[in-house]
Amino acid sequence: MNKQLILKITGIISAALVSLTFASRTIYSANLPVVNTVAPKIDVVPLTAKTSGTLDSEAAVEVLSGGDWRVNEVFVGNGERVSKGDLLFSIDTKDLEIYKKTKELEILRLENSLDALNTSSNTSGASSVNAPFDGRLLDVQTVYTAQRLSQGQVLGRFVDDSAFVIPFYFSIAYADILKAGNSVSVSLSEWMSEVTGVIESVSDSDYIVNGARTVLVKVRISNAGSMTEGAYAAAEITDGGEVIFAAEPSVLKYAREDYLLAPISGVVTQTNLREGSRFNRGARLLSMSPETVQQDARAAQRSIAELTVQHELALMQLEQLVYPADGIIYAEQDGTVFNMAVKKGARTVSGERLLSILPENAPLTVSFTLSAKEGADFGLGLPVSVVYYALNPEPKTQRHDSAVRSYRLSDDGGSWEYTAVIDAYDGAPLMDMDVEVTVGHSGEMYSAVVPISAVSERIDGPRVYVVKSRSGLFGDEFYVEEVEVSILASNPYVAALDKINILSEVVTYTSRPIMNGDTVRIEGQ
Repeated sequence: MNKQLILKITGIISAALVSLTFASRTIYSANLPVVNTVAPKIDVVPLTAKTSGTLDSEAAVEVLSGGDWRVNEVFVGNGERVSKGDLLFSIDTKDLEIYKKTKELEILRLENSLDALNTSSNTSGASSVNAPFDGRLLDVQTVYTAQRLSQGQVLGRFVDDSAFVIPFYFSIAYADILKAGNSVSVSLSEWMSEVTGVIESVSDSDYIVNGARTVLVKVRISNAGSMTEGAYAAAEITDGGEVIFAAEPSVLKYAREDYLLAPISGVVTQTNLREGSRFNRGARLLSMSPETVQQDARAAQRSIAELTVQHELALMQLEQLVYPADGIIYAEQDGTVFNMAVKKGARTVSGERLLSILPENAPLTVSFTLSAKEGADFGLGLPVSVVYYALNPEPKTQRHDSAVRSYRLSDDGGSWEYTAVIDAYDGAPLMDMDVEVTVGHSGEMYSAVVPISAVSERIDGPRVYVVKSRSGLFGDEFYVEEVEVSILASNPYVAALDKINILSEVVTYTSRPIMNGDTVRIEGQ
C-alpha cells in the first residue's frame, strides 16, 4: 500500500479518536454539578444587628382620664414643652355634673338593696356539732364548706388524750390487794419505759384467761404526754415484796372518746374538722343548715357580693369625678408632651391614657427585639447605638451610644426582647416615633472565615464541602469532601470555622445537591 496513504489514514483515525475523546469529556463534564468556591481568609467577624425600637421613660408622668369625659379644648401638642401648672385640656363639666348625680342615685339604690338583702338573709334551722369535752380530733373525714351531709353520717372521733385507761386481767387469787386507788406499775413496750398507773375499777365478775380465773382491772394513766393508743403495755403490782403480773399484755386506750355525727341532713356552712386539732369543751366543730334554707342563703349571699362590687365601683367612680373640679387638666410636671391621644370633642373612659409628659433630662428607655436565632449572640453589656429625631429646639437627628441593660426570650420563644438606657441627651426626643437601633461590636479576628452560604447546618453539627483533585477517566478531576466543623463566630454574612485549612477551597454554591465524594466541575474551569 502507498506509504502516504497509510499515513493519511492514520492521521484521520487519530483525529477522530481525539474528537471522540474531547466530545466524551465535554458530555461528561456537562453532567457534573457546577460549584463556586472560595478560599478561607483571615478576617474579623462583626457581631452587629440592626432593627427599629421605641423610646419610653420610667420617669414619664401619665395623664389618665378620671371618668366618662367629653373633651372641650386641647391646649398642647405632641413634642411641646410644658411647665408645671400649664393648661393641657379641658372637659365639659355639665356632663360631669349629670354623671355625678346619676352615680349618687345609683349608690343610694345599691345601699338600699344591700340593706334589704342583709336583713332578709338568714339561716334558720341551722345546727352545729360541738366538742363534748376537752380533747383532740382523730380519724377526721374530709368535709368542706357547701358539702351535703346526711343525718348520722360519721365525721370523725373526738378523744380525751390526756389520760389512758388500760384493761388488765389479774388472777382472782389476788383480789384482796386489787383495790381502786392502788398503784400499778405499767411497762410500755413501744417506749421501753415504765409509768405508774392507778387502779380505777375492779370487776365484780371473774373471767377465764389462759384456763385461769381472773378479774378485770382497769388502770388509769394520767399525764399521758406523747403516748398514743394501740401501744402494748404490761402491768404488775407488788405485795410484800412479791411481784404479781397481769395474765396478758394489753393495749392503751383513750380514757374517753365520742364519735361525731352529722346532726341533720343539710349543707355544711362552716367547718373546723382538722385531723389532730385540739378543742376545749363546747367549741364549735361544724355548722350546718337545712339544704333548702342554705340554697336561699347562698343565692342571697351571691346577690350581696355582686351588689357590693357594684357599690364599691360606683363609689370609686364618684371619687374620680371630683377631679377636676373646674373642668381643666393642668400639667403636674415640667417636661415634654408625648403619646398624645386626647382630641377635641372626643369622649374618654375611666383610666384611659390621654397623654404623657417626659420630665426634663429624665433617662430614656430604648426597647427593641431581635429574632430568636439572631439574638442568641447578643447579651448584657453589648454596645447599642440609637438614632432618633428630637427638637433641640429645632428638629434634629441625634445619635447616642448605650449598652444592653436587660434581655429576655419572649413568651412564645420567637424573639429576644432588649432594653437599653440613655442617660444624657439634648433637646426633646419625639417619643412616639420609631428609632433606629444597632446592637453589637466589631468582632474578633479569626484564621478561617468563609461566607455563611458555605456552611450546611445538620442535626449532628455543621458541615462544609472542600474541593480536592484526583485521577479520573479523562485525567485529573475535582471532587468534594465533607468536613465536620465548629462555628466559632458568625453573623448573617460570614462564619469563622475551625478544622479548615486556609489553603483549601470551600464550596459556597452548587448547581444541584452534592454528597461526600461526588465529582464536580468548578465554575469557569
